Amino acid sequence: TVSESDGTKRLFDAGTGSLLRVLPGSPSMATAMDASPDGRWIVAACEDRTAQLWDLDAPAAAPPRVLTAAGRFHCARFSP
Repeated sequence: TVSESDGTKRLFDAGTGSLLRVLPGSPSMATAMDASPDGRWIVAACEDRTAQLWDLDAPAAAPPRVLTAAGRFHCARFSP
């Protein structure tokens, strides 16, 4: 996964480098991203004090679940 300076989040195939999906959501840049061990979920901690959670089994245009906090999220990780 990659977060561009314009806030676009992109998911790539690590083996081939091909673009798999552009993730819709906040235009804020992600400071940390992670994929769940089963490959179904992507989470991003963003500069706008949100964490965004995408279900990769959902349609490509489906918006992420958005979590907010009073402060910034500093990391984004899944627990096994």
